[in-house]
Amino acid sequence: MTSTRHETNSVSQKSTSISEAISLSANRALSAFEGKLETDGSYGKDAKDIACHFKSPMMWIAAGSPDYAQKMLTHIKSTFMLPNGDFGNNAQTKSVKPEYIEYWSYMNGWIIRAANKLGMADISEPASQYLDQYRIGANSGFVTANISNHSKVSDVLTASHHGLINLEAGNLETALSAGNYLCDAINNQPAIEHGFYLRIDGTGNPITQFSSEQTPFYFVSKHEADQLHFMIGYPSAYLAMLFKRTLDKKYLKAAQKYFDFSLSCNESVYACNFSHKVAWAASVLLEITGEEKYLDAIEKITTHFIKNQSADGMWYADADINTRYDQSAEIACWFMAIYKNINDFKKKFALSGNDNSHHSSHRSLWTTQDTAFPSPKEKQATPKETNNKMKLN
Repeated sequence: MTSTRHETNSVSQKSTSISEAISLSANRALSAFEGKLETDGSYGKDAKDIACHFKSPMMWIAAGSPDYAQKMLTHIKSTFMLPNGDFGNNAQTKSVKPEYIEYWSYMNGWIIRAANKLGMADISEPASQYLDQYRIGANSGFVTANISNHSKVSDVLTASHHGLINLEAGNLETALSAGNYLCDAINNQPAIEHGFYLRIDGTGNPITQFSSEQTPFYFVSKHEADQLHFMIGYPSAYLAMLFKRTLDKKYLKAAQKYFDFSLSCNESVYACNFSHKVAWAASVLLEITGEEKYLDAIEKITTHFIKNQSADGMWYADADINTRYDQSAEIACWFMAIYKNINDFKKKFALSGNDNSHHSSHRSLWTTQDTAFPSPKEKQATPKETNNKMKLN
């Protein structure tokens, strides 16, 4: 950490300022979503696609509102859960959003994480059994596409996602396998000075040949603007979390290597709609190392998102309802995670406690919690009976 009292106070003030801005922004999003939540756990008749719902249970858990999360998971089970443990609009259609057809198990992972946290085994057990089929083998990653395609192609985003699911569920062997795969993926990049190849073929080699239309899902360029930086942010965050669990420094080193790649990319990484997971990764690394460069990255990236938040508290004002609900819930999730990690950083490095930033008008349970979320039995306000006012204090 910093060496003088002046520098320490400066870092403390910066972290407090960032936390305050994130808190206000996340609470605006939560208020918007609460106003849309129906008593059946859906977001209403216009939110027909699973993309509108699948991230929200994790958002409500992070917000200290497990009853809302439970209602949504119950709705997801009754509306989108298939007999084989998969999720989708129906047996033929995963979602209208093509990215979730491309990364077939991604939606499933968000739902399983929430169900695990709430002890909803009627969802988590069959869903996890289905998802286990995507593991290719020890240190070999997880299938990107629908397993019915019989492909052995894997990628770093899917590996990170499955790794986190299993780390949280206590399946350390699978979590370590994902971490080892991610370490190999970055260490075996053939041209990292130009960019990062995201997918690995069945023989363990990066896929370097693909059509121009496939490029965003196969390659992150260091030099081009508006890349899918979350593809790199997720491995960085997951590996940092795996280091916290194992204290194996190879995972921290790899997490930092992924993150440093992100920061070496075109400067648009700081003002890009695809960088939210990079900010999340920065917050995990900040809490571990105390290095101010991570706080600087958080500030730049979250400022971009806050500036682009709509007046109603959501993001992507001009997008379709599926993208709007999907991305708004995810940004709120990462903002709450970042807030917590900044607070943990301040405690760990004994920064000044003169933080008077939390006002009762926007303070919610997640602003004071440590790692635990409230019991699902905690009394919650009923959706649509709140007059759109947050009751999370």
